[in-house]
Amino acid sequence: MISLDRLKTVPYEKIRSAGAVGFAFPVYGADMPLIVSRLLERMDPTAGGFRDKPAFVLTTAGYADAYGPFEAGKTMRKHGFRLVAYVNVRVSINISLPGGKAAFPSAAVMKRRLERGEKALDRLAGKLTEGKRHITNAGPNLLPGAMIRKATKKRQEEQYQALSVDSTRCIRCMSCVRDCPTESIIFKDGDFTFMPSCTACFRCYNFCPAFAVLINGRYAAPEGYERYQGPESLK
Repeated sequence: MISLDRLKTVPYEKIRSAGAVGFAFPVYGADMPLIVSRLLERMDPTAGGFRDKPAFVLTTAGYADAYGPFEAGKTMRKHGFRLVAYVNVRVSINISLPGGKAAFPSAAVMKRRLERGEKALDRLAGKLTEGKRHITNAGPNLLPGAMIRKATKKRQEEQYQALSVDSTRCIRCMSCVRDCPTESIIFKDGDFTFMPSCTACFRCYNFCPAFAVLINGRYAAPEGYERYQGPESLK
């Protein structure tokens, strides 16, 4: 397993030697996160020595999977992969924003979702071992998915411009800088700068111990806007 956090080079050798390559990511705005799409755009199947490499995709979604295997397969083909399996697991959205509370599931609901997810992963592993195709989402809602992607693509790419740090709340622990998966937060001369390489994962917002990360300049009090720090954080 390779985490995309700070992956500097395309792992061509591992791709060539693998029987199948898996991509696991949360669905953002009915699309793959920028950190994943940027990796795929860097791939050159010819230079990497692979073509039509079997690939499987595991996604998570908070509400509904409007991405689906049709879009995943199209993207995979473009970059030298052949989609053989696709599974989506419903978990939770990852953020509550100022101006609108997020509908986080309860701990009991999340427990049931995770149990269903584990069964789905077991089935996926069994089918891959047997060499069988396994597509669990036939790709409904293609039109809504396309509309969501079109509406949110620019917003995701520009999300870094909406992020800032409240210097009066910040305790200078540097966890946001240290833990950013794309190294997109820079602290220099007493100021924080968010870079265009941001993938809009909201890790900085959710895990800041002082709740000092702002979105569009607005502070979201934790009493009204819960931070999502994984399934175990839900009450």
